[in-house]
Amino acid sequence: MEGRKFCVTVNESAADYRKKTTDDELMSELEEWAFAFLLKMLPV
Repeated sequence: MEGRKFCVTVNESAADYRKKTTDDELMSELEEWAFAFLLKMLPV
């Protein structure tokens, strides 16, 4: 029973970590896109 509970905890934390990293990657992509968009909008 204890081993099973431990496995569930590990799986949940792994899923949380994966979700966090994908969110961070998405944010950095959005930031890069926004930066490029702003550069295009600015009259240079």
